Amino acid sequence: MMNTELNKVNVIGICGTGGIGKTTIAKAIYNEISYQYDGSSFLRNMRERSKGDILQLQKELLHGILKGKGFRISNVDEGVNMIKRCLNSKRVLVIFYDVDDLTQLEYLAEEKDWFDVKSTIIITSRDKQVLAHYGVHISYEVSKFNNKEAIELFSLWAFKQNLPKEAYKNLSYNMIEYADGLPLALKLLGASLFGKKISEWESALYKLKRIPHMEINKVLRISFDGLDDMDKKIFLDVACFFKEKDKYFVSRILGPHAEYGIATLNDKCLITISKNMIDMHDLIQQMGREIIRQECPEDLGRRSRVWDSDAYHVLTRNMGTRAIEGLFLDICKFDPIQFAKESFKQMDRLRLLKIHKGDEYDLISLKRFPEIKGNMRKLRELDLSGTAIKVLPSSLFEHLKALEILSFRMSSKLNKIPIDICCLSSLEVLDLSHCNIMEGGIPSDICHLSSLKELNLKSNDFRSIPATINQLSRLQVLNLSHCQNLQHIPELPSSLRLLDAHGSNPTSSRASFLPVHSLVNCFNSEIQDLNCSSRNEVWSENSVSTYGSKGICIVLPGSSGVPEWIMDDQGIATELPQNWNQNNEFLGFALCCVYVPLDDESEDVSENESDNRSEDESAHTSENEIDDKSKNDSVAELSEYVFTPSCRLKCSLKICGDNITLVDLPLYESSCFCYDQDNDSVSRQTWVIWYSKAAIQEWYPSDQWPYIVPLFEGFYNTFKKAFKVEECKVRLIYSQDLPPTTQTQDAHADVRRCSECQQEATCRWRGCFKDSDMKELPIIENPSELDGLCLRDCKTLKSLPSSICEFKSLTTLSCSGCSQLESFPEILEDMVVFQKLDLDGTAIKEIPSSIQRLRGLQYLNLAYCENLVNLPESICNLTSLRTLIVVSCPKLNKLPENLGRLQSLEYLYVKDLDSMNCQLPSLSGLCSLITLQLINCGLREIPSGIWHLSSLQHLSLRGNRFSSIPDGINQLYNLIVFDLSHCQMLQHIPELPSSLEYLDAHQCSSLEILSSPSTLLWSSLFKCFKSRIQEFEVNFKVQMFIPGSNGIPGWISHQKNGSKITMRLPRYWYENDDFLGFALCSLHVPLDIEEENRSFKCKLNFNNRAFLLVDDFWSKRNCERCLHGDESNQVWLIYYPKSKIPKKYHSNEYRTLNTSFSEYFGTEPVKVERCGFHFIYAQEDYG
Repeated sequence: MMNTELNKVNVIGICGTGGIGKTTIAKAIYNEISYQYDGSSFLRNMRERSKGDILQLQKELLHGILKGKGFRISNVDEGVNMIKRCLNSKRVLVIFYDVDDLTQLEYLAEEKDWFDVKSTIIITSRDKQVLAHYGVHISYEVSKFNNKEAIELFSLWAFKQNLPKEAYKNLSYNMIEYADGLPLALKLLGASLFGKKISEWESALYKLKRIPHMEINKVLRISFDGLDDMDKKIFLDVACFFKEKDKYFVSRILGPHAEYGIATLNDKCLITISKNMIDMHDLIQQMGREIIRQECPEDLGRRSRVWDSDAYHVLTRNMGTRAIEGLFLDICKFDPIQFAKESFKQMDRLRLLKIHKGDEYDLISLKRFPEIKGNMRKLRELDLSGTAIKVLPSSLFEHLKALEILSFRMSSKLNKIPIDICCLSSLEVLDLSHCNIMEGGIPSDICHLSSLKELNLKSNDFRSIPATINQLSRLQVLNLSHCQNLQHIPELPSSLRLLDAHGSNPTSSRASFLPVHSLVNCFNSEIQDLNCSSRNEVWSENSVSTYGSKGICIVLPGSSGVPEWIMDDQGIATELPQNWNQNNEFLGFALCCVYVPLDDESEDVSENESDNRSEDESAHTSENEIDDKSKNDSVAELSEYVFTPSCRLKCSLKICGDNITLVDLPLYESSCFCYDQDNDSVSRQTWVIWYSKAAIQEWYPSDQWPYIVPLFEGFYNTFKKAFKVEECKVRLIYSQDLPPTTQTQDAHADVRRCSECQQEATCRWRGCFKDSDMKELPIIENPSELDGLCLRDCKTLKSLPSSICEFKSLTTLSCSGCSQLESFPEILEDMVVFQKLDLDGTAIKEIPSSIQRLRGLQYLNLAYCENLVNLPESICNLTSLRTLIVVSCPKLNKLPENLGRLQSLEYLYVKDLDSMNCQLPSLSGLCSLITLQLINCGLREIPSGIWHLSSLQHLSLRGNRFSSIPDGINQLYNLIVFDLSHCQMLQHIPELPSSLEYLDAHQCSSLEILSSPSTLLWSSLFKCFKSRIQEFEVNFKVQMFIPGSNGIPGWISHQKNGSKITMRLPRYWYENDDFLGFALCSLHVPLDIEEENRSFKCKLNFNNRAFLLVDDFWSKRNCERCLHGDESNQVWLIYYPKSKIPKKYHSNEYRTLNTSFSEYFGTEPVKVERCGFHFIYAQEDYG
């Protein structure tokens, strides 16, 4: 914890509840190290003493740091000035004990800047926020003693030895259990029992179980007394009713102020929160309950909160009064209960009521609920789980108008929903799971529950649900799992965000079981919500199923596989429509995955991979972190009955362009019994996520991120077993998929429109004739209004009319795939608005010189025009042209001489020309060019004009024949991506521009790859890496692919076989300016798999814990030459800056960094042969 060598002020915080041992630790540190400093001071009891004489505290501080030398101060201001002078000139150790407000340090050490470097400040406090606000570097929360330590401390005070005396052993263990590891309690209890007889010990133990030890209680109550009235109320509710309950559940029950109040209790060490569960030390709980007892020691009915036997007596003896605010009763602890008739009559301030039967539901006692004769306007939750109630008195709901949560879980005698429930207009959660609701047992009046958000009907016997359910306009969560007789789900309310129907009617077809149009209504509603709010995430807080993410989650039985309406199957990556961000017709996508349980025990999940959910799982978010706080706490199981989910389905939703980054982690979890460890009947699951583009478009503009990549995984049996992903598909969703609205439809809208037209969505009045067997264009009425014409795949079309010039509004013309179209008509007059022309896959032999009349043309596609012989020079007069594609035109051997005049051109793609005779003109005039691809053109040298392309960011020279690269490449100051793959004659690479982030040289078989890091290639890449760091860029990494014939380069200092390696970062790596980051490397071998989509993945996490995720990134590559067998070993190298590691890991606690590599051909994972790493330092010699 101590580090006195750093050249800065070292501030340490020690926090913990009263009596935990903060004083002992602080004293031990002071006695151990104070001699190392020029002066030292230990200021005790700051909380109390700061209320009195501040001047005296200043004198004590100065006396210590001056080691008794004479000084004189007469007022507080003089004291402040002298303290500043002394602290700033000496290396001192100062301990401030028991600080609960920063104002207590105002005149003693208000700021760290008062201190000289290498000084140490230690602050002890019961309040974590005090330490955080002061800016401690290291915060240490004191833990209670373990059993061995507790026995030793107690025995030292009770017996003056390390172990209990034999005769007192059992009593001693009872006392130690009562103390629950609190050192103060162990000490005081032991001292009070020293020398006492066994009978006195027994009497003391009996008393302690009823009334707490006065001195212990006094110390513990200090923190309670420092709370405001609202936080005191929350503390007492937790102490009496909500220990070991989920914090979200408790927050919801106690009201909108409770979340902040619970955080305050945690900060003040009155409670602890682990995995979202609230816990409290037994003695602190007893202290809180003693406060309630003291409200009225003699009359139970006049206390604000009653539970267990006290609640039993209040209800059976009619002792209730208006003082009671909360009543919890576990009926399994008592004989069959008969409530007094007017048990609740006087309890008009009751806000918390729970009558339940533990976790056992086979011995049911409560069969009748008493009449309610008074207005219980403050009651928010009523829990009747596990009771034998069949009917409820009508008065119950007349007087519970403010009720928000109602549970009949496991009430097996209940076979229909009481009609009177439907009048509860404030009800938000209704849990009827595991009841016996029969067909007709759900009243159509359920639609009157206007505030209902969650409805749990799991494991019931009805066959149908009333259609009126679609009127529940606020319903977000509907659980229909294991409703085996359910035949059909009616149209759902548009507000729904989570539908769980796993285990229901496995024989029904998807089409009849769940109407697709109902889900589309939900999707449309979610889009509107996202447009109104920056955040739209849904959590199921009381169901056994939870969903954490944007979008809509549907879980269905998987017997029928992927629903038929999810048609597209585009592999691991799905291409989004062109300009999807601005495309108003494109709404989003549906992701679908079918999970199958594995039978092979050898495929069980390792402990690290299946580690229980953590608060840091959203730190998973890599470089574009997605609202850490919301993700970190999102996935807790919020039912108070089940603390640990047993099933998890997860989708890593990524978006990719030049690299891949995480967008979101949609996560479904369930604690359903069917996933239990002892249950081997886990069935197939189908998981569908409807995800809106509005959820991602703000962060990822479409021109950079054209693909989505969903990666699915799933676990069950409390994450010990893995689901196999059997099938996954994606469907893009367009506005035409939505049902008609009441709005007037545009008279010009076309009924017929192909998927490509939907994706483009730039034209309002489009003529779409895709796949037509016409030989010529039909007569089009009002041609001047037509702004889009689609002739895709009209394979019998042979010509276009010259009258096309009459289409004055035409902006796009697509003739893609018109394989018999041999000519393009002359353009007889200027067409100013015409922007896009697709002639790919046609039989056109030449382009007319009149093409220059297309004054506004921005996009020209001539790919796969196998008969095309030449391009006219007039094409260079298209001053608006931004994109030119000339791919696989084998008869074309040159481009226009004046191509450099296209000063607006941003994208030039030339590929597979006549490789023997290909001639390239000067490109130096293309001042706007961003992307240049000259692929498989047989180039023997690189045109020198390329180095004048000042805007160039992406350059691909793949598959050419040059042996060297001119030195001028380093003049491309904006170049980010450089592709030299399959340039098999290339021998060396010169110095690269410092802007470079990605170099691909795989299959450059003649390239010299040397082992020394000082060779030109490696030193050049290091300069790229260092340059970006010096520019204070955080969100970057430099990566490359090189031939792997010689294995991983020798300068990679740490190597091993396999796909995983662990590195131990240097101490204080996060503030060591010399340490820049590390190089990661992996060796990949070719496989006989016919798949051109190849994806490389690297995952980083700390301390071998899956949830301490640092990064999870991909590099995706499509290479058709590798597909055709032109492939050998290759190395993936990444320069990874330490600045990309999230700041929450900037601590010596996080030094063990685990790295794992993987590779996929399509969706098929393949083996990584070898991997390694090398630390990179600023002062190291890299040439």
